[in-house]
Amino acid sequence: MGVKNGAAGTGAEGAYTYDDLTAIFMKKFSGEVFNAWDEKCLFKDLQRTRTIQHGKSASFNYTGKMNGRYHERGTFILGSNNPPISEQIIHIDDLLISDIAIYELDELMLHFDVRQEYSHKVGVSMALAYDDRCARINVLAARHAAMNKDQDGGTVLSHALAEKDPEVLADMIYLAAQTFDEKDVPEEDRHVIVKPAQYYALLKVKDLINKDIGGTGSYQKADLKWIADMQLHKTNRLPNGKNITARERGEHNDYFGDFTNTVALVTNKQAIGTVQLRGLKLQKSGADFNIMTQSNMIVASYAVGHGILRPECAIEISKAGSQTEAGGTTITNATE
Repeated sequence: MGVKNGAAGTGAEGAYTYDDLTAIFMKKFSGEVFNAWDEKCLFKDLQRTRTIQHGKSASFNYTGKMNGRYHERGTFILGSNNPPISEQIIHIDDLLISDIAIYELDELMLHFDVRQEYSHKVGVSMALAYDDRCARINVLAARHAAMNKDQDGGTVLSHALAEKDPEVLADMIYLAAQTFDEKDVPEEDRHVIVKPAQYYALLKVKDLINKDIGGTGSYQKADLKWIADMQLHKTNRLPNGKNITARERGEHNDYFGDFTNTVALVTNKQAIGTVQLRGLKLQKSGADFNIMTQSNMIVASYAVGHGILRPECAIEISKAGSQTEAGGTTITNATE
């Protein structure tokens, strides 16, 4: 039943091997995992990604500003600009996996397609783990000092009502856009990321959806795409309310911090970067495992690491002041 296109067996004298009999099943499973990954992984397109073939880390170089000047008649042009160059090294974390053993009898007895259900959950679990770390590193970028002496650090905008009052939150998002402009952050690839509670609260701010004054979205369809010309996303992966005090086992980059007061994130694609040694990969067990356990083992895995690149491209919206490094900016009562 799982033979690909009626192909002949590859075993002795044309016999079907275990791999022959499960060829289509694995492809279907893989497709469903990748579809779930693409559907659920928010941050994969909201950052810079670099793929390496070998090694345990990669460096991102960042060049400071250059200045224009008037030329004096008769003088040689010798290349007077000498912009500072900074380097950020991002390490590859240990292999992150999601594994499932599908017992053959379960497939026969259960009244739903257990393979499809599990394949979706495997893909979602990998996407959520990826997004969870990217969200945290983005917030940490907003608290970080400048990585280059020619640039600014991150920004934290805080207001006691940021979490509960959607009009205050909307005003803070506009202030975040203004802050980006003042820091010369690129206007393209700006994103606002909130949790569902704040997303639906923002829909009640009528000016944001009033098309007569340039609003976008639909109150009826609970759809709001843009605020201050920045794309709006809702996710449960923001670390709101968490206080993570140390690296997890297998992490080689710092994703920890006190996120108790985090409400929302405003970010540009340049804020963080990901180094990818190996992208999402699916593997299945062979015949020996199947014979011994009467199960099919499926493992999804990837090897990546995430780090801060340009702190000025990240803004944390907080309900109380978060600690920033020297060079970062905290603005309290941001809308007053």
